[in-house]
Amino acid sequence: MTESLLRPEPHPLLPCFTDEELDRLLQLPDGADRYAAWLNKRQRKIAKADLDPLNHGWEPDAWTVPDLQLDVADTVAVFGANRTTKSWWAGRRFCEAAMAYTGVMVALSEKDEASIATQQKIVWHYLRPHIEHLNNKRDPKFKVNYTQANGFTEGKLVLPPLPGMLEGTEIYFLTYKQIATDYEGWEFGARIKGKLARRPDGRPIHNVGWWGDESLTIAWLEVLTRRSPFRGAKGLWTFTPVRGITPAIKEFLGSTAEILESAPADLLPQARLHGCPPGHMPTLVKPFHPRSRAVYFHLGANPFGDYTAEVRRLCDGKTVEFIERVAYGYARDAVNRAFPDFGPWNVVKIPHVPEEGTVYQFTDPHGLRPFATMWVLATPGKEPDYYILRDWPSEQEYGEWAVNTEREVSEDTRKGWDGDPGPAQNPLGWGVPEYKQLWRRLETIHCPPALKNIEGELSDEQLTGALKAVPSPWHRPLLRTELKAGSPTDELREQVRTRFMDARFANAAHAGEHGGTCLKWDFGKEQRNSAGVVVGPKVNIEEASGQHIDHGLVLVSNLLAWNRAEPLMPGMNAPKLYVAENCRQVIWALSNYTGRAGETGACKEWIDLCRHLAEEAPRHIAPGPVRTRGGGMGY
Repeated sequence: MTESLLRPEPHPLLPCFTDEELDRLLQLPDGADRYAAWLNKRQRKIAKADLDPLNHGWEPDAWTVPDLQLDVADTVAVFGANRTTKSWWAGRRFCEAAMAYTGVMVALSEKDEASIATQQKIVWHYLRPHIEHLNNKRDPKFKVNYTQANGFTEGKLVLPPLPGMLEGTEIYFLTYKQIATDYEGWEFGARIKGKLARRPDGRPIHNVGWWGDESLTIAWLEVLTRRSPFRGAKGLWTFTPVRGITPAIKEFLGSTAEILESAPADLLPQARLHGCPPGHMPTLVKPFHPRSRAVYFHLGANPFGDYTAEVRRLCDGKTVEFIERVAYGYARDAVNRAFPDFGPWNVVKIPHVPEEGTVYQFTDPHGLRPFATMWVLATPGKEPDYYILRDWPSEQEYGEWAVNTEREVSEDTRKGWDGDPGPAQNPLGWGVPEYKQLWRRLETIHCPPALKNIEGELSDEQLTGALKAVPSPWHRPLLRTELKAGSPTDELREQVRTRFMDARFANAAHAGEHGGTCLKWDFGKEQRNSAGVVVGPKVNIEEASGQHIDHGLVLVSNLLAWNRAEPLMPGMNAPKLYVAENCRQVIWALSNYTGRAGETGACKEWIDLCRHLAEEAPRHIAPGPVRTRGGGMGY
């Protein structure tokens, strides 16, 4: 009976009746009519998607994951296997934003040819039903000139204005060969007032400002992510890292990327990645780059065509790393880092830093660069844990101290292995008084107004609850003592037990106002201005031990070491060195340092500070009669 019926065309997302199912349906009194109605509805759905793929086209289930990340992240990267619809996802979201809002958008590719063949082709596919009637027409309000061979004329598309708007969205198709800093003055995305527009199914249309395809460069990543927030815009990055990790991926993910979700990898049952169950590969990652997410489309994410079988054949007999890249979009850092045990498990949020401990300071001075400085908490115990509380100059205020190099590095070259200098290394022209004032400011303990205005005595339990409002946990014990004593808290500062400085620079002689001097002596003296006011109180400096570099690096590795084959258990199987998540300069250095660049390494200062910490091995000292107010900063 079923042989004479019209058979529908196959569709990967619209399954057909099997012969058995159709036989059972046709045995019903109205079975033939129901089958005809189903068939007509199915064909109308397919026709509608063909006529307007932007509003009615099909979306694979894999697209749900990156869509959800757009709700929480500013930049969403989709790495994945070949032919897993990464670019089609980004292209559709890009075009939806172009049609819903008015703004400036950029789509970037490696070459003009790649732009025409991929990004411009996808944009035309989705927008064609809406703008084809304008193609090659002259009008000052829009510019639509497209051919399959050459893409959009001059790499630019201007859409007609939306109702009530004077101008339409401008889309520029650029390449990574163009100088990223030439676009520093641009603002990507649209200025949106009110709520986001909605798709026909009710989901939000996000304000997408840029889409980078394949090998995005660090320079472009920095410009795009820096300029997009001015309009609250999102960025999309799609890439299959066939040739392995790139500088931009390394910068984006970092070694502290946190795997949030994973899935079984049938081509790699032997996979053993920290943060994933055995035999799994990541599907969702929280990168080092702020407000970002990385999604991985695995083999099989594309229901259209026979791409899964093609990729399987491509991976047959290949190395594990090749399969990771081509089938799962995962790229390993091929360069051996000096501290492979450093990872997301070493990075802690400020509220998770212990309250009890002793603060120490480590400084690496330099003649031109700012003095790289970090503050460390040593916890109680015979073998203390160390928490790096803050670094200066901070990335949040001064930019990166070091960035991944874009240059080619080899075994014969030193420059670039440990990064290139970033803006935080620019000279400040500061002297000793400025550093003393900086340290006083950073070490000030700010008492919340609610605690200052407490009337009457609080019980220990009430005071403990009130102190939870103090964001830095290690400030709470001293505040508790002062508040219970009824002392003023306006000039309260951290009790820094010892300030260590690199011995080579601390003792380096230089000419001073009254003859020869050195940094250690300068910090130990008062500095006054012309009016006789103290602008630099006395600060005691201790020389860091400065043992052999290799020995110090081993000691740092010892602090980071733990058995990753076993569960992490504080006090039993866990590292001894942790970094607060705001210390992005230290995190970058520990994540990227190789030691191959020697003295020219751009991040070497932070490694030297960690080395001094490991060599000094400071202990927790119970609080004593340490001065916390007034003009002095010494002990």
